[in-house]
Amino acid sequence: MKLVTGEPAAVSGKTLMIADLHLGVELELRKQGLRFAPQHLKEAARVAALMEKTKTKRLVIVGDAKHDVRGFDAQERRMVREFVDAIGCEVTVVKGNHDSMLSGVKGLTVEPPCGIVFEGIGLVHGHAWPCDEVLARKTILCGHQHPIYSFEDSLGKWQVQCWLKASLGKGKLVVLPAFGLLAGGTRVNKEKLLGPLFAVGKARDRRAFTLYGEALGKA
Repeated sequence: MKLVTGEPAAVSGKTLMIADLHLGVELELRKQGLRFAPQHLKEAARVAALMEKTKTKRLVIVGDAKHDVRGFDAQERRMVREFVDAIGCEVTVVKGNHDSMLSGVKGLTVEPPCGIVFEGIGLVHGHAWPCDEVLARKTILCGHQHPIYSFEDSLGKWQVQCWLKASLGKGKLVVLPAFGLLAGGTRVNKEKLLGPLFAVGKARDRRAFTLYGEALGKA
């Protein structure tokens, strides 16, 4: 597995792996008075360009392909269907906590929230406890955190997306930055980390890195 320099994505063989697209999040933001144009085809274009750049032929979304936790209304369903159609390749989703009712979309394969083993890598979204087969892998790739790293000095505050890496048993855990442009983030050097692997202290020696690989510090 290789992390894509400058992008919130990883590659294994001919497969591009991303997490936390949150297609349809703009529908939720509209309820809060924030008006965003539909983003799903823009996101599809970003993915397609990245697949061309990395010469990949398949897409795996490591959870939270869509946004609405409670349901899957007609508008969000249309966005997901049009996204999949625009990508034009095999798309697999390892089910995340936002992926309710996602099964049944044509062209989309949905895997269980306990995760899968793919080309020797454990893939799990991160909101649920991984299955034994995933935990046995030397490398586990997950999402769910939307990791960002925050800075503050005399000039102000700012933040950047980051990779989060941790020790997990005899292996390592790698947390994907959120791919969705409107997905938001968790300040990994300021806030409590999400998910059972972090809650029970299994993921240790946590460190953050920029999308270009520079070390940021502990998380």
